[in-house]
Amino acid sequence: MIHDYRDALQFVEDYFQLNYSSFLNKYFKGSRQNEIKRNITPEKFRQLFGELSPTQLKIINDNESKHIVVAAGPGSGKTRILVHKLASLLLMEDVKHEQLLMLTFSRAATTEFKKRLLKLIGNASYFIDIKTFHSYCFDLLGKVGNLEKSEHIIERAIEKIKNRELAIGGLVSSANHRISKTGKPFGSFMIEDFNDQVELALFGEDYLKFKPFINEGLFLYMKGKVQERFGQKGNWEFKVQHIQLLTDVRDKLAKSITLTCYLSDLNEQLVEQIVNVIRENDLPELQKNCELRIKVVDQEQGIALDMLSKATKVNPSNEMLRSLEQLKGIHFRL
Repeated sequence: MIHDYRDALQFVEDYFQLNYSSFLNKYFKGSRQNEIKRNITPEKFRQLFGELSPTQLKIINDNESKHIVVAAGPGSGKTRILVHKLASLLLMEDVKHEQLLMLTFSRAATTEFKKRLLKLIGNASYFIDIKTFHSYCFDLLGKVGNLEKSEHIIERAIEKIKNRELAIGGLVSSANHRISKTGKPFGSFMIEDFNDQVELALFGEDYLKFKPFINEGLFLYMKGKVQERFGQKGNWEFKVQHIQLLTDVRDKLAKSITLTCYLSDLNEQLVEQIVNVIRENDLPELQKNCELRIKVVDQEQGIALDMLSKATKVNPSNEMLRSLEQLKGIHFRL
């Protein structure tokens, strides 16, 4: 807190004239700089993570690893670290609640996770899906679960996709073109969306046919079949049968686009930025068949308001999506 009037004026002047690092070094020394970079207050950070061990904090602070295995014995704090990791993803790493899914083996564990998370972050925990594996499989099958039907539900869910045609879409986040030991070319690539990622490989004629699509940064729409690998009974794979650019099919497939933001991030500036993005992409030559929905989430109260614009329809062009990606506090889904 600055009590002297001249010091306060100097603070304001430095805020507008100094570069970011120089300003921080002058007024926020030592650990205060790390506190400012966080999305939560120092008091909230200490409440959430102040009592964790160094090993547990290492897991919390790891925002690069795509997979983390916590191998520990009974009573070692596995449940605790998982709950705190969920809170960290939601509050500190800007992961949206609809991107989170926690699966457990028992209803008792599900209840315990929900209770601890509610105590830790409040009503925001109600937006996170915490389910048993059986409950999740019932959801996938679109059925109401009960104990009598749960015995083989996981196997039934897996059986549902065997020998079925599926369609997936996403961004190619990495791509590799290689030569096998026998001298034959093949390719592998990672495709991901907001919720998950999967690595696929193409060989032989499939690789030659779809090679132009194996390039990092492309948005792809793929159709294929879940089938057994050749000569490997019981080993199932997603066999790619068709690939095209997502932009080529987006106009036909995209029915609506939902812009989601937290109530705490909603202000006049953000609203104006959203309106400008829509106006800049409201070109006469574009076909606009995509409904526009706005979803505002109040984490503290545990409620969400989903609104449909009856007067405005948009065309989700690459330019529009890139502009939306640059808006801080906005998450969108087609």
